[in-house]
Amino acid sequence: MTKPRIPDTFPDAMIKVLAQIKGEGAAAAVGKAVSTVYAWANPNSGTLPSLLEALALDTAHRLAGGEGAPFRDAFSHQLGIKVKHEDACRRQLVADLDRLRPRGR
Repeated sequence: MTKPRIPDTFPDAMIKVLAQIKGEGAAAAVGKAVSTVYAWANPNSGTLPSLLEALALDTAHRLAGGEGAPFRDAFSHQLGIKVKHEDACRRQLVADLDRLRPRGR
């Protein structure tokens, strides 16, 4: 049974790479076992490729005719979420501090 994957996550990126270059191609690109690259696609495994391995996988994906760069795209998406979250927290902290500041002095 196929496990659901959240779009623009690293396991989702690995599925896109596997769809383009298959397990053997992905394993060869990073010098790992096929089972390892399939574990990277499993959202419950807790394992991920290193940055250099993700770069190698994106490169192999692109050289095989794939569109975009799945790991780069996932990283960019995750970074955007993190920055928006942190910025929202910072703005809320400023608003909270402003409400606590005594008025009229």
